[in-house]
Amino acid sequence: MGWDSDDYQKAVVSIEAKSWYRDAVCWRTERHNLVDLSVPRVTGTLTLTGPDGAVIGTEEIMAEGVKPPYPISFTREFALAGLPAGRYTVALTGAVETGGFQFSGDDSTVKLDDRTIAFDVGA
Repeated sequence: MGWDSDDYQKAVVSIEAKSWYRDAVCWRTERHNLVDLSVPRVTGTLTLTGPDGAVIGTEEIMAEGVKPPYPISFTREFALAGLPAGRYTVALTGAVETGGFQFSGDDSTVKLDDRTIAFDVGA
């Protein structure tokens, strides 16, 4: 939660992840330069729901790493001006991480657990 320059509340959602792979005896971060198709990325659906359960906004997200070790980050701000006071929910659903270094025959798709956070707006 935060305030913007016009003194109204905003919700800021940030996702940060790092791609890892298993190398015989330990987990390692990406250290290889990968072709575009193999660059680690996270996709999913981000949804803001109001106190009455109505969906206020939803969007498909995609965030990808840029260079080794390919950290993945995404930030989205939801302006809350004019919305009624109450408990709001932000959910990331259907998230999948793809790409990354893989050994022959390995599937590089990882389904991520749904994440939800609730917060109060107003007093």
